[in-house]
Amino acid sequence: MTVTPKATAKSRAGAVREEEFISNGVISIGIDPGSRYTALVVRDGDTVLHATTVKREGAQEPIDYARMVVEIMVPIVRDFEERYENVVVGIEGITDPKGFSNGRRAPINPKDIVRTGVTAGGLAIALMDAIIVPPGHNGSQHLSQYPDALKGRRPAGLPGDSTGAGTRKHEQSAFDVALKAVERTKDNV
Repeated sequence: MTVTPKATAKSRAGAVREEEFISNGVISIGIDPGSRYTALVVRDGDTVLHATTVKREGAQEPIDYARMVVEIMVPIVRDFEERYENVVVGIEGITDPKGFSNGRRAPINPKDIVRTGVTAGGLAIALMDAIIVPPGHNGSQHLSQYPDALKGRRPAGLPGDSTGAGTRKHEQSAFDVALKAVERTKDNV
C-alpha cells in the first residue's frame, strides 16, 4: 500500500516534501509518558513524521497533567489513524520502583512513578488499542542510531511541538517505543 501524508516530515537526508514521501505501509506511533515530560513520535521506518513533547506546568496536579497530555496527544493519534490504513500505537509502561539508582541502593521517592503512572493510565484508557511496551532501554541507544530530526535542537520544519523541553531524550524514547510496538504486533500475528 502506498500512501502520501499531508504533513511535512524530516529525515536523515533533510526536509522531505509531502509529495516525495512514500509510506512503507506501517505508521508507528510511540508515546513515552513521564512525570514532567511526555513525548509522542510518529514514524515511518526511520523517518519522523511528527514529534510532540508536553511539559508539566509548574505545580500542576498529576491528574491535570494527564488530562492535558491526553487532550493534546489523542487528537494527533486519531488524525494519523484517519489518514493511514496501518497505524500501530505503543505506550511505554511502567515498573515498580526497585530502590536503586545508577546501580546503587537509593531511597525510593514514589512521587515520579505515581505521576508517570497517572499519565500512562490516562493514555492507555484513551487509546484502548495501544500496545503497552515494557520499559527498559527506550531512548538509550547511541545518538547515531536516531534520525537527525531527534538530535540536538528541534528542527523548525518538524511538525509538532516541544513546549519548552530542553532535551530530546523523551522523543528518542518514544521513537524506540514505536518500533517495539510494531515488533510486538508482528510477534502476535
